[in-house]
Amino acid sequence: MSDQSIDKGLRDSFGWTPYVVLGGAALFGCAATILCDMVMWFLVEDYNPVADTISELGAGPYAELQDTGITLFALGIVALGIGLVLRGQPGKLPTAVRAAFFALAADVAAIALYNEYGDGDVGGLVLHRWFVAAAYGLVGFLFLAGPTAAEQMEGKLKRISRILGVLWILTAPIFYLLPTAWDGGFERILAMFIVLPVAFAGRQLMRTPKGLE
Repeated sequence: MSDQSIDKGLRDSFGWTPYVVLGGAALFGCAATILCDMVMWFLVEDYNPVADTISELGAGPYAELQDTGITLFALGIVALGIGLVLRGQPGKLPTAVRAAFFALAADVAAIALYNEYGDGDVGGLVLHRWFVAAAYGLVGFLFLAGPTAAEQMEGKLKRISRILGVLWILTAPIFYLLPTAWDGGFERILAMFIVLPVAFAGRQLMRTPKGLE
């Protein structure tokens, strides 16, 4: 059975509800990771979200809450990927976008949960840097290629996504040059860049395409 046959079978039986649920799960994951980070600002004593990084929260007190938010985000990306697979949009680029979302979910989970924000890297191969480099490439690709692969994304949103992709590619490496007095604030801006393509795609997945209403 082809992916498009699965999509038609789902729509015949349940309408657009499965895609609303999966897209909604992606948006929930985006909201959860932001909310957990913000709650941590008030739980950790003397924490400054502008000067202190996300990694410091994930490796310190109440780390479970931070890990929970990031895990929900990763699971939301997986839900999004499943929804896109079920839609079965043909073509090499849509297939690559679907694969990139699954890869991003694995990468986010690896950075936060397996690699513990780089805390376990001592000498030799520093896995955290490779995971971060993978996120850099995946997010840039999703911003730039995602709109082309999207079925129903509005023209304005496509332009915004591509502009954000260029900004991400040009500005993300600046993080390593910033003084520690405000690297936390810049890191949170970059984190929002990672959340946005997931939120864009989740929102699009929830919307019934024209002609299928």
